[in-house]
Amino acid sequence: SIERIEYLADLLFGAREVFTVSEAFAEIYRKNGFNKIRVNRNGISSSQIWTPKDTSDSNRVICGHIGGMSAHKGFFLLKKAIEQVQPSHISMMLVDHSKDESYVEKTQWGDVPVTIIGRVPQDCIVDLYRQLDVLFAPSIWPESYGLVTREAAACGCWVVASNLGGIGEDVIDGETGIIISPDLTSICDAVEKIDQNAQIFKQVCGVQ
Repeated sequence: SIERIEYLADLLFGAREVFTVSEAFAEIYRKNGFNKIRVNRNGISSSQIWTPKDTSDSNRVICGHIGGMSAHKGFFLLKKAIEQVQPSHISMMLVDHSKDESYVEKTQWGDVPVTIIGRVPQDCIVDLYRQLDVLFAPSIWPESYGLVTREAAACGCWVVASNLGGIGEDVIDGETGIIISPDLTSICDAVEKIDQNAQIFKQVCGVQ
């Protein structure tokens, strides 16, 4: 309601500082007239041991999507891109949050091998990232932060992230991953780049 908007605006204008978790969301506040902004990124858990990935048991680049099978996470765009490009050096690993932890399904998108697993508890999340070479996070909705992209990077995974919101804010385009517009053409381009440079994306990010 207008009354609620005015009430909250008064509180924010009266604050000494307004904290946001990303520069992207700080800019939203600035555009609405709030200038006393401090970006305080959430970071990742210090209690986890972020061990580098190891996918040496597969010749393919293992690309993951762990945001769940929902439209706003870009899942259907990624699926369509894989089905369209049909990369020969990529396999997919997907997390379906609607399934329990023991769920495993093997399928294919065309000729591309796909493994679908159930939700992963937080204390096992490092084991998941260690099985991935590349994390896809092509969200079509501007997310405030994007924990998964930071966690994956901490395990040496390359990251393909949307240019909306804060999900790709810490990705260095061309060095630690690829920043994309969350549309079919851009995702297809990223898939083709990974497929054509498989040996690079098999390496731990930052190690040449």
